Amino acid sequence: MSAVSGSLILTATAPVVLLLVTGYALRKRGVVDEQLRSGMMNLVIWVFFPALVLAKVSHNVALKNDAVALLAPTAGFVSLALGYLVSWIFARLSGADTMERRRAFAYTTGNYNYGYLAIPMSVAFYGPDSVAVLLLFNVGIELCLWTVGLVLLSGKLGKDAWKRLFNPITLAMIAAMLLNRTGLAEKTPKFVFSFVDMLGACAIPCGLLLIGMALPALLDGFRARHDLRITAGSILLRNGVIPALFVGAALFLPLPMEVSRILLLQAAMPAALLPIVMCQHYGQAPQVSLRVAVATSLAAAATLPAWLWVGGKLAARFS
Repeated sequence: MSAVSGSLILTATAPVVLLLVTGYALRKRGVVDEQLRSGMMNLVIWVFFPALVLAKVSHNVALKNDAVALLAPTAGFVSLALGYLVSWIFARLSGADTMERRRAFAYTTGNYNYGYLAIPMSVAFYGPDSVAVLLLFNVGIELCLWTVGLVLLSGKLGKDAWKRLFNPITLAMIAAMLLNRTGLAEKTPKFVFSFVDMLGACAIPCGLLLIGMALPALLDGFRARHDLRITAGSILLRNGVIPALFVGAALFLPLPMEVSRILLLQAAMPAALLPIVMCQHYGQAPQVSLRVAVATSLAAAATLPAWLWVGGKLAARFS
């Protein structure tokens, strides 16, 4: 990422946007129904994404470094917790005037799209080997999401939180790290990882299509002119203040280069869509969550390339 240009940013972002638009069009036109979408989601969660983790992590040399292996998930956890804290502090000022709206605002603004959008961009900017560090970084995010995030959203840590934490993707990461750190990956027949790699290659395209397929239902009834303070506050925080804090951490904290550049990349990401479903489940103002996700995603059309450019220029320090 030492040579950042408009064409490189376009190369990284255009396929992502096209896959989202394709998924949206397929669902909007009725080519894909809810049953097919649900089955595709199960494939991504139970097969494709765990395979991607095994394929990228098992042989990755950087993860044999103790500092990278420890600090990548730690940085992921802290990055999400920081987003929650900043969003909670400014929630009331941003128009979240009830406890339900405040929880929804802080939970959704604090979260970011750390997987399906970040992975293809990581490949474009840093090369395919960077994906393993990104995936380990995301393990820390998952840990924070299902612990600190649930307490923020519901006011308590539910009994099912640990079950959610030990999901197929996390279990695949544990297995992959064991294969990596013990050297067993090198002793495994090559055809096994060729098979796993083929399955893993389906994860990101299918995941982005699924996000696009979810958009018609999410946007139904959405009114851009309502709750302008929520809209403005979420954009200011998620697309401005929090990314700046990420960039500052990447520059000034004593992190390994592999972790610092992932932090720079994640700084550009808009709010995720999962919080909308979680707010619906816990009865915490899902319309606020929807507004935050839509507003920050639309604003990301401008801020994502800008932060990628900033991150690319700064990443030269770590090359």
